[in-house]
Amino acid sequence: MDTQQMVIEQRITNEKPSAAAAYLLCIFLGECGISRLRTAVQN
Repeated sequence: MDTQQMVIEQRITNEKPSAAAAYLLCIFLGECGISRLRTAVQN
């Protein structure tokens, strides 16, 4: 296994959790935005 392949594989494994975290954060922020919008409309 050459060094470049090792670096690429390491980068892929490092990016997976951050992609999942970003996805969850996006959903969470979206939910917050929707709930805030609902209260603004009700008032």
